[in-house]
Amino acid sequence: MQMRQFLNHYELEDDSSAVGSPIFDYTGNVVASLSIAGLTTRFSSDRLPLLIEKVQEAAAEISEKLGWMHK
Repeated sequence: MQMRQFLNHYELEDDSSAVGSPIFDYTGNVVASLSIAGLTTRFSSDRLPLLIEKVQEAAAEISEKLGWMHK
């Protein structure tokens, strides 16, 4: 299994963006997701890599607590 993320700009509201990542259970199935959302101005290209990294780290930590073993 590989941790993946999504990035969304303007889908639900003008000037809104979101970053998300899946949460896996002990079988490797996706059972939930974790995301952050805010104004697009807060998701600037220089901040985006850090935001993605933090969301992925948090999702991986939750996944590990559910028994997921990252390979």
